[in-house]
Amino acid sequence: MSTNEYIITVEKNIDKVLFLKILEDKNITVKKQTARNYICDLDSDNLNYLTSVREISNIDLSFDNRNDLQFKLNGQIFGNFFKNQPNNVNNNYLNWGLYRNTKTSNPFPDDFSVVSDYFTYNLTGKNVDVVIQDSGIIPDHPEFNEKNDLTGQTRVKQIDWYTEAGSNGVIGNNFYTDQNGHGTHVAGIVAGNTYGWAKEANIYSLKIFNNDSLGILESFYLLRLWHNNKVNNNPTVVCMSWSLLGYYDNIVGGNYRNQDWTGNNKDAFKGLTGYHDGSHYVYPARSYSIETEIQDCIDDGIIFIGCAGDEYHKIDILGGQDYNNYFTSSTFGNQFYHRGSTPGSANNVICVGNINSITKNNLETKDFSSNSGPRIDVFSPGTNIISSYINRSGVYLKDSRDENYSLNVLSGSSMSCAQIAGMVACMLQIRPNWTQNEVKNWLNEQSQTNQIYQTGLDVDYTVKDSLWGANNKFSYMYPNNPTHSIRKI
Repeated sequence: MSTNEYIITVEKNIDKVLFLKILEDKNITVKKQTARNYICDLDSDNLNYLTSVREISNIDLSFDNRNDLQFKLNGQIFGNFFKNQPNNVNNNYLNWGLYRNTKTSNPFPDDFSVVSDYFTYNLTGKNVDVVIQDSGIIPDHPEFNEKNDLTGQTRVKQIDWYTEAGSNGVIGNNFYTDQNGHGTHVAGIVAGNTYGWAKEANIYSLKIFNNDSLGILESFYLLRLWHNNKVNNNPTVVCMSWSLLGYYDNIVGGNYRNQDWTGNNKDAFKGLTGYHDGSHYVYPARSYSIETEIQDCIDDGIIFIGCAGDEYHKIDILGGQDYNNYFTSSTFGNQFYHRGSTPGSANNVICVGNINSITKNNLETKDFSSNSGPRIDVFSPGTNIISSYINRSGVYLKDSRDENYSLNVLSGSSMSCAQIAGMVACMLQIRPNWTQNEVKNWLNEQSQTNQIYQTGLDVDYTVKDSLWGANNKFSYMYPNNPTHSIRKI
């Protein structure tokens, strides 16, 4: 009888010895496991049997066996231009999100003006551990030096995650590299010494994309063990600027707002929007097994910030009119397309939408690609953001501190997520015992209201700057005392 690889997720606080005995009695071998996820090969008989085992909360095909899903980094190269002067970027400019997020209203006279001013701050994320779960980081980039004049050491802590977590495994030789550039860019926004917020935070790379990366589930498991083993009692904040996407393939019908429909069309007026990645139209997708790992980490005190994603979709909340909308795939059954993506839309994760670099009717606007809707906790600038980058053909800006290293301008909710992660890291410097919920409450209370353009509708799915019912919350961080300053432009 043929088998497939599955992820078995168990309930919390079960008798694991008893559960493993259940598997053993059925001759099921555990290939890999975390605290609550077990990866096993199952035939149809064992699969049917396990669905009735009370210790099990969910069983999914493993990610390698889901050809309708992909993991995606949420940011893309948008060219060498800045908010202020398109096609004329130079390394004298800074991340405009730093300036905008410390103002209670839009400080730019128009969308293309250069503003010369000071970005003031006195919180630097000192004694806070920032984890960038991404494509990796270039540790010796000038942006991560302890000192802006490069006379210090890198703040990227190149730990062996297995050793620090007290687990078995080997970190690959290319783990502390970045072949993509996305992780290095995100890290610069979160904690860079010039383009970032938490300028004295410790930086950790939890690489889950490209060469010698960790598995997704494994990365959360090691993260939690490492956090719990720390002796410095530093708070941990994780920036998750990536998404799980599904494919709009093999459509044979579906249900929209409790009304069944038939056909194989991707109907945008029912909210089946999404972009084409060259092979498929995509939608934001969820993973029960990954979100179980995230919740276990939150329960242990780790703070998570996630991006909304950039699939042009509405993302609703449980009980919302669009939350249970689904299309039926002839291969994988009912697929919900308005629930957002893992990890950003997971329960309790702070979900960040992207603000564009252009305004409308004197209001900020949601970026066209950014997912939006009631699940968004806060919006923050993520379009045309300059930060650290890797050296590769076609790139672009050289870092004036050391021209062996590069800068770049990227756009996406990844960059918005990084802004919030950096702001939160700064606050954890003075509120190290804050929980996930307390961080979320602070963001909600601080954020400025009614500064973002909205249509007032939640079903205008094809209007790309509509908020689709999202809370009109623009990120804000009071600049505190101007004890440190850096020149903005």
